[in-house]
Amino acid sequence: MKSSGTRWMLISGVVMAGLGVCMYVEEPLSRWMREMEARGGKYATVAARRHTAAEPLAVVIEGKTNGAAGFVEAHELQAGQIFEYQVVARRERTWVDKRVRTLLANDFWIFFEQLGLIWWGIMGCLFLWAYDPPRRKYIIVFALASVMSALLVDVMKNTVGKVRPDPFFDGEYPARFMGLLSGWGRKMPVSFPSGHATQSFVTAAFFGILYPRARVMLYTAVTFTALSRVVTGAHWLTDVYAGALLGYVSTRAAFGVWEWLRLRLVERLPAGVRGRLAALQVL
Repeated sequence: MKSSGTRWMLISGVVMAGLGVCMYVEEPLSRWMREMEARGGKYATVAARRHTAAEPLAVVIEGKTNGAAGFVEAHELQAGQIFEYQVVARRERTWVDKRVRTLLANDFWIFFEQLGLIWWGIMGCLFLWAYDPPRRKYIIVFALASVMSALLVDVMKNTVGKVRPDPFFDGEYPARFMGLLSGWGRKMPVSFPSGHATQSFVTAAFFGILYPRARVMLYTAVTFTALSRVVTGAHWLTDVYAGALLGYVSTRAAFGVWEWLRLRLVERLPAGVRGRLAALQVL
């Protein structure tokens, strides 16, 4: 009993330490990725101008590049409207800038991002039903874990009140945290924990328990799924870290809950129903 308590204390300490590290590095990491992505662009802003019209105003823009044929554009502004323009120049990009830009804007991340959807788990469950009858009875566990984790994600997001990184909402929300319970009273881009990371780890944990030999492949894939949410600017590092933990714990808990319920429900079923379910191998 003492060794078990020590083990859980150690696991809790490691989990909390990981959360602390993520909180410490997530903002500098997000800022660095956005800066590297911006520096990797082909053009840099040389100058920016903004003018607010005090009365109806006609704006005519004439442009010419290196003595070549230019262009003329005319715009009508009403009082109070803002006219803004930028002058840009082609950027000399370093090899590192080009590579980082390619890494952050690659469809590689978009592919793994899709693994956070529940449909991959549903397709896996269809495979179980068709080709692995002895494990059919565990499909209910996947459904239970998905529902449990989805409800917890929704409650935690609206309760914690943490908002997504700037690129997701163009700076509309200046602070990362809008206050506890703030998500319940207003529609805002809440982010903690990540739903994609949670569902992907539910799927990985579920099939990893049923097929232990596939664990390395499954957890590697969903780790990329979690990271994709950070790379694409949809979540902070702590969001995906918490989502991964929530997905794994929810699945383990769902297995325990189902085994506890199954033993009690089967005894109360009529013999005929019990026999049919046994024939389908769902008990």
